[in-house]
Amino acid sequence: PPNQTITAVLGRTFPAMPPLALAGGRWLGLLLVILTAALCWPVGDATRRMPLEFGLIVAALQLIPPFTWYHQLVLLLIPLLIVTNRLWAARQWGYLVLLAVLFALTDIHGLVWHYLADWPWLTSFPFLLGLTLWGLSGWFLARRKWHAAS
Repeated sequence: PPNQTITAVLGRTFPAMPPLALAGGRWLGLLLVILTAALCWPVGDATRRMPLEFGLIVAALQLIPPFTWYHQLVLLLIPLLIVTNRLWAARQWGYLVLLAVLFALTDIHGLVWHYLADWPWLTSFPFLLGLTLWGLSGWFLARRKWHAAS
């Protein structure tokens, strides 16, 4: 199956401009590292935030490297379970449905990816799942830290 990192998704989206996709992937990867570090910066008692921070880092590790092997995507189950637990407790059903759909599309993608090669976004569902998990983990962390600071 196709590579599921930022650089690879940009490369599939802009196949006529490989240098631009590579440079864009590097800059977006650096931005993701900086944002992840900022969101995980210790503020107050971190024991309740540790699972979210761990999930955020694991999700980022799937998006940043120059390549991802498909079997590495099993690590996304860690942030998926952490975020699903938080969403279930908050009764945010819309986000739960979104995650369920992206998870199902990621599984289907693993079976039929070679038929989807002509459509770059259809070969990027695992990337979209990882990015969504990173975003939701970061959102939960930011909210928790803002509430702790105020």
